[in-house]
Amino acid sequence: MSQLVYRIQDHAGRGPFKPGMSKRWADKEQAPGMQYLPTFFEEFPDIYTKFKDGFHHGSAVRDPHDLTRWFSPSERKKLAKLRYWPVCISVDHVLAESKNQLVFARRRALWRNVLVIDWAALDEAAA
Repeated sequence: MSQLVYRIQDHAGRGPFKPGMSKRWADKEQAPGMQYLPTFFEEFPDIYTKFKDGFHHGSAVRDPHDLTRWFSPSERKKLAKLRYWPVCISVDHVLAESKNQLVFARRRALWRNVLVIDWAALDEAAA
């Protein structure tokens, strides 16, 4: 049974934490009210053992408002300029989940059949 989750990604389905990309959008200093959140590798060190052949994998959150815990307002503006967007995506399996994030498996490519969410709507909901 599929589940809806939310994440930030580009037109190819890649998230903004890919190698070398964070330096283009991440705040140099932690923004007020923001806290360090662990990567899914830190939170789920054995996650690769749960990856499924023939599936695409990624990280996400259950509620779109949780994306504002991950990305400060200035980071969200930079990501928008870099053409990264919040999306709602249907996934086939949740492989691991914590209060911070989840790791999923999906048969379809991550860029297929997603609903793009307007950054302004996300920012308004966070205010």
